[in-house]
Amino acid sequence: MQILHEQSRSSSIVDAYEKITSSETRSAFMYMIVNSGRLKDINTTSSSEGNKKHIDFRKGNTIYFAFITNSEWLLFYFRKPLFNNESVTRNDIYLNFPLAELNPTDEITLKIHSLDDVKRVFEFISTL
Repeated sequence: MQILHEQSRSSSIVDAYEKITSSETRSAFMYMIVNSGRLKDINTTSSSEGNKKHIDFRKGNTIYFAFITNSEWLLFYFRKPLFNNESVTRNDIYLNFPLAELNPTDEITLKIHSLDDVKRVFEFISTL
């Protein structure tokens, strides 16, 4: 059963990667996948909803971060449960990422286009 889950996860990751056409964004995606194991107590899962491929960063059953792939960028999500932790506020996100936006579900999103973008995100979230 574990092998089947790993094959399914790998397939979802490959599907998400293949959706990206920008070489810079592909580099950012690979950095995100390879370095996700550095995040303390966080596991990654991947899945699809229709044409939308996403990678979730979980602590237990709670998703704190996620991203979906697009052809030219990764859309990174700071999920609502993150803000239940008093160590980070929405204002902290906006101060560190001025281009971040609040979406209709009250989560903060940020478009990642490059390796530099993803490194800044990882530097920030690895301190949480």
